[in-house]
Amino acid sequence: MVRHFDLTTAGPKTSPESYDTIARELGHAPDGLLFVSDLAPELDAATAAGWRTAAVRRADDERTAVPGHPAVTSLTELLSGTSWR
Repeated sequence: MVRHFDLTTAGPKTSPESYDTIARELGHAPDGLLFVSDLAPELDAATAAGWRTAAVRRADDERTAVPGHPAVTSLTELLSGTSWR
C-alpha cells in the first residue's frame, strides 16, 4: 500500500502532530516507523512524536551531523540495518 501525506493531509513536517496523524492513518505505533530527512527540525518533530529517525548526510555534504539522530550516508545503509541503529 502506498500512501501520500502532505501539508493538506497531515500538516507541516516540523510539527509532531503531523507524525501523530500519519502514524494513526497508517495504523502503526510511532516507534515502529522510521522518518528519514536531512533537516534537523523535521527529525526533531518526528522524534517528539515517538518515531525512529535517521539523518541523511552524503559523503560530500559539508553540513555537520544532526545532533540526537543517527546518520546514514545512503539509503542502502537503512536497508542493511547495520550502521544506524
